[in-house]
Amino acid sequence: MSDEEKRSVSLWDVVRSLSVLILVIVLSIKIYQTPLQLTVDFPTLLSLLLALFSVALAALFYFKATDTSNTFYDNTYKFTRDVAQLLAKMESGFGERLRHLDEGYSSMRSYLQDGGKKTGNEEVEKTKKKLEDEKQEVSKTIEERNRIVRDLIERSNLQKEEKEKIAGQLKEKEQELAQMQQEVSKLNRRLMMERVRKHRAESEFIPDDGGMNRFTYSHVIDKIGREKLMKLSPLGIKRAFSSLVDDLPRGYIEDLERLEYFDDGLTPAGASYLRALAHRHAL
Repeated sequence: MSDEEKRSVSLWDVVRSLSVLILVIVLSIKIYQTPLQLTVDFPTLLSLLLALFSVALAALFYFKATDTSNTFYDNTYKFTRDVAQLLAKMESGFGERLRHLDEGYSSMRSYLQDGGKKTGNEEVEKTKKKLEDEKQEVSKTIEERNRIVRDLIERSNLQKEEKEKIAGQLKEKEQELAQMQQEVSKLNRRLMMERVRKHRAESEFIPDDGGMNRFTYSHVIDKIGREKLMKLSPLGIKRAFSSLVDDLPRGYIEDLERLEYFDDGLTPAGASYLRALAHRHAL
């Protein structure tokens, strides 16, 4: 823009400002000189007051509605946020439990796929079953012998050959009975040896720490239940321990970790330790 144009614009601004100022002065003088008589009767005043009150009431309702709406949206936002956080925690907890379940399933599959090896409990149960079968066979043999003896007494008027035949049968049954008793004695000794071996195997899982063992029994085994714990599977023992782990001292958990009984959950060795300790107190 040239200097000439700048001077022209500045001149026009000055003229416009002066014109507006003169107009305002003239209007002010005119209003000042004009006499005003304001007369308001009571009905008009009452109508005016009612109108102002209506406007004020409408404004009050508007602001109150706005405040209520804002509060509602704030509460809705907080509720949605809390629900989202709760769902996230539930998903996290479910994932953790699913991981523990998967670990337990892997341990069970490894246990079932073990190369035909049997635990002490299986051997003891198998021996007990054989022992019960042998006892039943002994009872049957004794009953058979008694029947033969009664038959012999009732038929004592038989011929000599028949009596010798019955005596031979009785002798055979007595031999069978003696053989059965020997088998029962062998099974009893085997059962005793299995119990001793099982006790020694379980003792390997119990550390030489009397204080820790007493604490474990009073704060873990007693709360789970000794009889219940001895019947639980390793996965069941792990789940039962997980329900108590938050109430146990950190130092105790560190001791379990040092012994490899705890690693983000009870390990199979830890489950064997609890079972062995419960079995020791049952003896």
